[in-house]
Amino acid sequence: MSKDEGVSKRGRPPLDNSIKRKVVELFKSEGGDRSLRWLARQTGISSVSVRRILEKEGLWERRRGSVPSPGKRVPQDQGTGNIVNLTQVAEAAGVSKSTVSLALNQSPKIREETRQRINKLAREMGYRAHPYIGAHMASVRAGRVKFVQESIAYVYANPDGVDWATSCKQPWGPKRKFEAASQAAFEKGYSLKPQYLFEFGQNARRLEDVLHNRGVRGLLLDFPAYFSAMAGLNLGHFSSVAFRDQNPITLHVVGHDMFRSVLMAYGRLWELGYRRIGFITSDAVSTSSLFVRDAAYRHAQYHLTPKEDHLPILHADTLGKHYRDSLYYGDQPQEINRCGEADWLMNEDWSALKAQIDAGDPLMQSIHDAILSRWLREHRPDAIICEHGDMLGWLENLGYRVPADMGVVHCNLNTDVPGWSGIRRADELVAAHAIDLLLQKIDHGETGQPRFPIIQRSPGNWVEGSTSPKVNQPNTPLTRYAREWVAKVADHSIAQS
Repeated sequence: MSKDEGVSKRGRPPLDNSIKRKVVELFKSEGGDRSLRWLARQTGISSVSVRRILEKEGLWERRRGSVPSPGKRVPQDQGTGNIVNLTQVAEAAGVSKSTVSLALNQSPKIREETRQRINKLAREMGYRAHPYIGAHMASVRAGRVKFVQESIAYVYANPDGVDWATSCKQPWGPKRKFEAASQAAFEKGYSLKPQYLFEFGQNARRLEDVLHNRGVRGLLLDFPAYFSAMAGLNLGHFSSVAFRDQNPITLHVVGHDMFRSVLMAYGRLWELGYRRIGFITSDAVSTSSLFVRDAAYRHAQYHLTPKEDHLPILHADTLGKHYRDSLYYGDQPQEINRCGEADWLMNEDWSALKAQIDAGDPLMQSIHDAILSRWLREHRPDAIICEHGDMLGWLENLGYRVPADMGVVHCNLNTDVPGWSGIRRADELVAAHAIDLLLQKIDHGETGQPRFPIIQRSPGNWVEGSTSPKVNQPNTPLTRYAREWVAKVADHSIAQS
């Protein structure tokens, strides 16, 4: 068949006017929502021919829907399939794609007015981040080793006022958390440097200015609640995460689940056969943790122990100070009569003790031993939950043997209590989670105090030691209920000491 007879090489009909009209009519009737391939199937011609017809009629722009002309607004996606991408937003805003990406991620590298303008434009255009692409890029960035150039400050303060090297040598010091956090930060391209909270005295604003001028973008805060110093912190230049609640400011917190730790210790002691379980702590520790340990202990008592076996918490340091004041300065022990734990303080005959102190015995140590001895005789515990590495020595000086006379468990096992039973905190896990959260806030440009803080708590592990062996106790009416309670709240993953 000759070419003049109007048949193409591939057997398709020639592009006569009827075919062109059909393509245009179909395109208009479908509202422009159909693809070139669909139009080609309906008309029997190729997609290229359909595109050429529509371009000639002015109905199809070249590379339609990919790059609009500068300043042109793309209508919001209403299910038409016209997905707005970064290139379109960049063209409409007159900036580069990298600038748009930084602005949409709230990066501080972009000026505030530029960020607001680009974000407003993206919302008007209907831009939405693609979840799969975002997840893919996050995994790519997580596996990429960067050149270490940006720094995070590990802000610390020791209650004893010692330097960093001495603080790290202490069993309860920050060494484990700092090393784990340093490794996690290094893998993400950041260096972690220690910073003493009071390097410039009580002037918190001076510390902020120095860290900001050094190019520090993030802060890890690891110290008890120093109210006077924290009150002066602004933190407007930094993304910040703390390892414990820091009043009076609000911060993201990644820390230990101290409530769960006390429940775990109490439940494990109950499983081992102990029934009169006491709790000895310090008022300073209770205050810095917002009294969650005290609450956990009383909660466990309520659910496991008959009321006649309930023991009051002994805040030995506070009672000692109040007794010292009442004995030598005539002051009454006010604001310490919690649940009757200090009712006996003023009724006890301390004349012999006072004579020993006047003769030269150490004041606070003598008072502490007297209060602890009085509490042990009054309440006769068969096990003690504590946070003091000196507890075995204290009990031995008073004539008690561990574990023959009573069991002892520690809520924060460290190198100063080898072989003890208790809870080993997950310092490494807490540090890694803190770095992840901090870098997330840095990447999003979130600085200052958060409006809605994130609180993450990680429980520790029970370590079976020699200070709390299993004892034989007769079953009580609460045995079945107590076992159900222990199964709900106590962690049965046991590590060997």
